[in-house]
Amino acid sequence: MFKNAIAFRLNYIPFLDPIKHPVREIGAHESQMLGWEPYEFGTDKKMTIEVRGFIFLKLNIQDKLIPPSVVDREVSKRVKKIETEQDRKVGKKEKTSIKDEVIFEFLPKAFVVESSIEAFIDIENRLLVVDTSSASKAELLVSFLRKTLGSLDCVPIAVQSPIAFILTNWVDGSMQIPEALTLTGDYRLSSPEGEKKAGMKGFSGDLVDLVSHLITEDSNQIIELSLRYQDDQRGELAFNFDENFRFKGIEHDHFDDAVHETAEASKLADCLVTGSLLSEVISFMTKEMGGEVEHNEVMEAA
Repeated sequence: MFKNAIAFRLNYIPFLDPIKHPVREIGAHESQMLGWEPYEFGTDKKMTIEVRGFIFLKLNIQDKLIPPSVVDREVSKRVKKIETEQDRKVGKKEKTSIKDEVIFEFLPKAFVVESSIEAFIDIENRLLVVDTSSASKAELLVSFLRKTLGSLDCVPIAVQSPIAFILTNWVDGSMQIPEALTLTGDYRLSSPEGEKKAGMKGFSGDLVDLVSHLITEDSNQIIELSLRYQDDQRGELAFNFDENFRFKGIEHDHFDDAVHETAEASKLADCLVTGSLLSEVISFMTKEMGGEVEHNEVMEAA
């Protein structure tokens, strides 16, 4: 189940079957390897899963870890050897070359760390949603998907109104919070100078009374707020929503009591219910933030 979300708007739905660049073992002299990881259903393996208008995919990432201190120590040792034996100073360009040689030699023995990033495509709403709160990791998946397909026209969701302004007005009472949403107690503040201030987690009292004076007296703004979205059929979705249109710490309390034959089927059902509700919430929050900036406007701004 998705724990975080960064959303992109697709200009068109890409054709993903069959998908290229499956996961493989990282090469001896590669520092990073990216590949699409298959989903397992019994004896079947599928690189992507398409069900009820959603396509699920998973990017496998293998990184070689070489501690910088180990590299620096070896570079210093080799530089000192050259300067002693040849009685000359080693220049900056040569040091860089030596460093590249050291890394190349160390790569085959380096420790490999493996991770994955999941994503789904909502075909009807032309959404690509990546399970991460990191913009760089989201872009990593998008870039590799673009490389896999040859082209991919998509941009991060951008909204018309400043998000911090809306969140602040919800908390201080200047604007009415939508009926579908409930404040749940976590927040982060920022000063007018952009300095991030510590917020509070797990507050169970009246958030408006607690935070209002911090906003009005010091002209602070809410830059992240915990919310709960209620859907009568698919349950509740709790999340932290921030000034960059990112969803963090997602928790889904749904009403699906169905019994599934396998663990894989159960997981897929959870992903589908959460994915459809998350798409609904993304569309809802987009509307509440003044609507979406048109695709061509985002491209021109970039």
